[in-house]
Amino acid sequence: MKQVELSTRRFQRYLDSPDSIRNEEVAKFRKEWMQRALDLIPDALLQRFSDDVKRVFQEVFASYVRAMKQAILEYILKSPDERKRLHILMLPQARVASSLRHARTGGYSITRYPGTHQRKLEAESQLKLGLIISNIVTSSLQSWW
Repeated sequence: MKQVELSTRRFQRYLDSPDSIRNEEVAKFRKEWMQRALDLIPDALLQRFSDDVKRVFQEVFASYVRAMKQAILEYILKSPDERKRLHILMLPQARVASSLRHARTGGYSITRYPGTHQRKLEAESQLKLGLIISNIVTSSLQSWW
């Protein structure tokens, strides 16, 4: 088995183990965060779907704890000595997709990509022309002329 796979398995084992990083060691989910989310939901929906809301918050809490544990473990693994001690020598790096990279930098901005607006207008006009030509009603009307 490759070193990356072994390291990844060990990383997951430390992440999933209740003994490695205990839930008590993770910063608590703040009540203000939960209250802000609840304020966005109308009261009628909260009363009607109270069980679903509880399940969603349990899932949010579980995801939060897992993400915090992962952040703690990644911080610990920045030290070469800790990597050796935990036998996690290398981990695969997450690759950011181009769509996420563009979204993080503000999408397709006109200042970063000059001429984008003109290309968008040209694409729209080509699509409109294609829709007019391929429309069955329009094509039958054109055959009458």
